[in-house]
Amino acid sequence: MKRRLLTCFLVAIMVMGVNAQANEIQENRIAVASPKLYFNGTTAVCEVSISQNGKKICATMELWQETNFVGSSSGEGNSFLILSETYAASKGKTYTLKVYGTIDGKPFTAENISKVC
Repeated sequence: MKRRLLTCFLVAIMVMGVNAQANEIQENRIAVASPKLYFNGTTAVCEVSISQNGKKICATMELWQETNFVGSSSGEGNSFLILSETYAASKGKTYTLKVYGTIDGKPFTAENISKVC
């Protein structure tokens, strides 16, 4: 009887440990940020969608032409955020879209996207 009770107790502890690990992994998942940069003639189209269920999202996207700042757009939302903006561009120049912000106060940075107009 003692052995059976001890076995049940150990199984219960293991189950609670696995559940705690699963919750921690879910909390630490990186937000899904999907930045896009494309050109319509000499217009740069910048877009980003960010999702993190149940979290406050604050983000900024910046467009750079090599080392020159072109413009930015910012916003905030709960669980989901979309930013979209257009800027004048010059043929043959390289542009970089940068996206960064916070999710429930924790900073994040998306991978930069660079393209030639």
